[in-house]
Amino acid sequence: MKKRPFIGYSLSGGAARGLVHIGFLKAMEEEGIKPDVLAGASMGGIIASLYAWEPSWKFVYEKVRESIDKQTFKKLGFDIFTKEEKNIFQRLHDAIVERVNLAKAFLSESIVPVENVESAVEEIFGNLKFEDLKIKTLLTAFDLVTGEYVYINEGYIKDAVMATAAIPGFLPPLKKDGRIFIDGGVISNSPVVFLKKTYSPRLIITSRLKNIMEYRKDFRGGYEFYQRILQFHRINFEKWELKNADMIITVDTQNLSWADFEKLDEFVEKGYLFTKNLIKEIKRKILIKKILFWT
Repeated sequence: MKKRPFIGYSLSGGAARGLVHIGFLKAMEEEGIKPDVLAGASMGGIIASLYAWEPSWKFVYEKVRESIDKQTFKKLGFDIFTKEEKNIFQRLHDAIVERVNLAKAFLSESIVPVENVESAVEEIFGNLKFEDLKIKTLLTAFDLVTGEYVYINEGYIKDAVMATAAIPGFLPPLKKDGRIFIDGGVISNSPVVFLKKTYSPRLIITSRLKNIMEYRKDFRGGYEFYQRILQFHRINFEKWELKNADMIITVDTQNLSWADFEKLDEFVEKGYLFTKNLIKEIKRKILIKKILFWT
């Protein structure tokens, strides 16, 4: 009889903010805790794939740092969204760029050309397949054709990463076998239920980002109405998923932008400290599960 996995990690999406998961992995490794199975959405899916490839937070950190520094990553254009102090001329330029990009998002599949994303993902993962990973892993996506919230755990990692990271309107979707996949985070940012149903770990620990739902009245038309509705839906779906987690680590990244990839070390430190603050509770829950199941 096949042994049931003991610990499963669920890593949420959040673009650059999802880099906090590297700090989470670092803190857990320091305590000798490692997962038997993994699930990730969007950036969480990228981090999960790297960790499953080589289960070391240092390996993940170095791979991410190396990628951020390369020209192929810079071509993805995240830097135009970073929030830094700028003079009036820079702010005027940004306002124009924002409107041009919004128009592109409406009139084409994505702001970033598909070949730019393919190059960046290929550079990191090459022809690595799920079967080559050292830890069983799944990544979430949403299929625009069937309207299904799905997971991917077979085939090429680069395809799954393109699907799970396809921020609608910004990064291109993955088109494969008559289906069109986008970021699974549009439905839920924490893929806890897929992790539970697919791999059945006895203990699920989720590393996630604090939802930032600011009070506002200054909506600029129907597009922002629509985005607000989707945000409410996504948050509520995630709340339902989180009921299936045994331990939830919520990291507050409110002072950092979703596009601040250059602040990798700051994100890692945040994830590390938030996890360290909860490490006693995490170890207590692991011990209880071990006693209950005699593992």
